[in-house]
Amino acid sequence: NVSSEDDRQRKRMLEEFEKLGMVGAASDFGQMILLFRRSALDKFHFNYKAQGRLGPDAVTILQWYQREDEGSARVFQEREMVRVRMKGEIWVHETDLRPLRITVIIPVKEHGAEVVHEGSIDYYRSAYGVLLPSAVRYKKRVGNRIAVENYAFYSKYRMFRVEAEIKFTPEENVPQ
Repeated sequence: NVSSEDDRQRKRMLEEFEKLGMVGAASDFGQMILLFRRSALDKFHFNYKAQGRLGPDAVTILQWYQREDEGSARVFQEREMVRVRMKGEIWVHETDLRPLRITVIIPVKEHGAEVVHEGSIDYYRSAYGVLLPSAVRYKKRVGNRIAVENYAFYSKYRMFRVEAEIKFTPEENVPQ
C-alpha cells in the first residue's frame, strides 16, 4: 500500500495503524535523511541559525525549508491526500558536518483547524559507518494543544550477512 498510487489504500493503512494505537502520523521519520541526498539539495533553502551542543557534540544548526514548487510531504487533509511544504532544522557535527539531528515541521488544516506535525530524528554513526536513527520524536499540535506525542528509541542494530555455496556436478558424473 505504501507504494500504491491509490490514496484510498494509503488512508485505509493509516486507519489500521490507528486501530493498533499508533494515532497520528504513520511514517518512518528515520528516513528523513534521504530528503537531503546530494541530487535533491537544490529543492531546499538553507540558512545558518546558530552554534550549539547536542550531548557531547558541538553542532552547527541550519534552518531548511522546501522551495515553493517542491512540496513533498504527503498528508491527508480532510478527505484527500495533499502535498505540503516542509521546513525544519539540521544539526550537523561541527568537525565533519555529519547530520546528528533533523527536525521537520509540516503545517496542515484539518476540519478548519491549524494542525502542525513536528518530527525530530537523532542519528548516530554505527560501527559499520552508516548513519542510523537512534531516536524519533513526533508531535501533532492542534492550535496550541498537543494532541499526539510519540517517542521511539532504536538500538542494537545488526549487520545482516549471508553466505552461500554453489556446487556444480560435471556432466560425466551425473547419474542417468
